[in-house]
Amino acid sequence: MGGAMAAYIARAGFPLAAWNRTVALHLMDLGSALDVVCESCAVLPIAALAAQLGARPVATGHADDDMSTLARAIRGLSGLQR
Repeated sequence: MGGAMAAYIARAGFPLAAWNRTVALHLMDLGSALDVVCESCAVLPIAALAAQLGARPVATGHADDDMSTLARAIRGLSGLQR
């Protein structure tokens, strides 16, 4: 993970260990959680949005990158990326 991204994540208060996982692992865990939620007829729209956002880096060949890839994808969608 690049120094600038690590600093950004640290300032945001996210634990770095969670961001060292790959996008694919994150989506696998999130998918499992959403399956359980679906079975209980509950709705988690923010978790579903996170799964949709995570699918973009996977589709573009970044499944094995760390979670900073997801942060960059969100930043790019926001129009803030330079």
